[in-house]
Amino acid sequence: MSVTHGVKEFIYIYLRDFINIFFPWWNKVPFVIGEIIFVSHLFVEMERLITFDLNLFRYKKSLPPKLGVGLSERIVEIPWAISHLPSKGNHLDAGASFNFRTILLSHQLRNLKIFIVNLNPEKNCYVDKYISYIFGDLRKKIFTDGFFDSISCVSVLEHVGMDNSIYIPDGGYKQKNKKDYLLVVKEFKRILIKKGICLITIPFGAYEDHDWYQVFDTAMVRELIKAFDPSSFDISYYQYNESGWQLSTEKECSHVRYSQKHIEKSYCAASRAVACIKLVK
Repeated sequence: MSVTHGVKEFIYIYLRDFINIFFPWWNKVPFVIGEIIFVSHLFVEMERLITFDLNLFRYKKSLPPKLGVGLSERIVEIPWAISHLPSKGNHLDAGASFNFRTILLSHQLRNLKIFIVNLNPEKNCYVDKYISYIFGDLRKKIFTDGFFDSISCVSVLEHVGMDNSIYIPDGGYKQKNKKDYLLVVKEFKRILIKKGICLITIPFGAYEDHDWYQVFDTAMVRELIKAFDPSSFDISYYQYNESGWQLSTEKECSHVRYSQKHIEKSYCAASRAVACIKLVK
């Protein structure tokens, strides 16, 4: 672990409750300090939800007022995904969205054998916690048929086939293959056991192409489900407004647009709505 990463790890874990006090002023401080305050507050709130409120996501209940004001969609996506995980078995974290100590060491993931697949090396590495890391393209055949009991893919599909050069050190993966997310979905089904669970979250609303990601609309969600061809499925929609994140509907979310980070009155950090899709093989 590098010295820089060690300092960040210390800040996020041991000083975050203190830093959390300053979150209301985070957008008025220099970028690096603001980022630390933002991440600290996000994980304080996320840990609380994971520890006490997972049933709100599992059973589609209303969320507390003002939840996640100023925070990105991760504040609902990750607790939603964790709330639907099985208690044991092989689990694929496609895209490394779970790769944080707060999440990986949570009670809900304790008995899962976790494999993390990403295009590039992660700054956080928890091999000492028996987490397996694989660098690879989710569109390719990496695992054998029926290897996983569950898969989570949190805000990753929108980047598949797009311009990922900002994430890759050598500038590779500068693509424009908008339908490649369907290849990943089909691959997910192949590597799941029968009745295995696939948990996918994506930015949702009016379609937008931002080169390095795309916002999914209703037609794309339907196409995604058709490609997986599940035995059953369910979708939860969450939308952001000035009161924070709340449970919503497809119709209410279908017109919303992506927000440029923290520049609007509502302090929306990124997506204004997300679709959280549970697919059963």
